[in-house]
Amino acid sequence: MAGVEDIIRSVFRFSVLQRYDKRHVHYVAYDGQYRYYIVVTTRVLQSSRRLFARDFGEMLGVRSSILAQEYDYIVWIVERGTCFEVYMERTYRVNQFCLEHRTIYRNRETGEYVCNYPVKHARKVYEKCLNRTLLDYPLSR
Repeated sequence: MAGVEDIIRSVFRFSVLQRYDKRHVHYVAYDGQYRYYIVVTTRVLQSSRRLFARDFGEMLGVRSSILAQEYDYIVWIVERGTCFEVYMERTYRVNQFCLEHRTIYRNRETGEYVCNYPVKHARKVYEKCLNRTLLDYPLSR
């Protein structure tokens, strides 16, 4: 995941960046003033209507237990094929939205409660696409 760390460092100027959760590839960062919780994911919730009876469009997830901690911002790095998109939002806004619209569900596999926040409400701060063609791959013989 060195590529993800390079993206984080190119977008933000953190004084401290440390791995929080190796299994889920989450980070905690500090910039001297604010604390950030960074979620690296390849998936977004596509069909919110099925879970919440309302269509909020694509949604980004974060564990509810993280929202209860003292983070100022939640940052999502979404890998979409050959593109990386970076979104961020204030933690209190994510928490407020999830409570107001009841967009929290329990993950059956992990037993954790996940808060879902619409992509269209988050601030997109960065996007980078790696334009790969067949010429970028080595020939095998």
